Amino acid sequence: KGKVRGYSHLEKVGKKLYKRALKFVPSLFFISLAVYLFFFSDVLNIWRAWLYWFIAVGGMASLGAFIGKGHPLSILTSFFLAPFMSLTLIGPGWIAGYVEARVRNPRIRDINDLTTSKSFNEFLSNNLIRPIMVGIFSNVFTWIGLFVILPLLISFF
Repeated sequence: KGKVRGYSHLEKVGKKLYKRALKFVPSLFFISLAVYLFFFSDVLNIWRAWLYWFIAVGGMASLGAFIGKGHPLSILTSFFLAPFMSLTLIGPGWIAGYVEARVRNPRIRDINDLTTSKSFNEFLSNNLIRPIMVGIFSNVFTWIGLFVILPLLISFF
């Protein structure tokens, strides 16, 4: 009793607090912008900002799902979820990728076809890779849409 049974716990380096908090900065910025518009702007500006947000972020997310060769249901899911989920820790692309995986079920032959893909187009057409690519492209394009619409949202001040 009272003996130390190893020093392995001393060899681990914990994550810095600022690195953990840094992932919340974009979400906090956009939420604070929305709160500011709510309290210090008129209703027309709030609706206009929300409409621009919805179209830019949803449009870019659906464009990403389209580039990833997503099913139309995945593209629509990406469009409608992106404005609401772009500020959360789970991206809308992963939900669109899940929908893509449910619509086009990967099969064993898709695993075998991975090694025989001769072009990037064939690689994207694989039902095992397609949900991942739909998720990645949709998430990346959601963030592009956020930063494209940011100057316009700031102009509403």
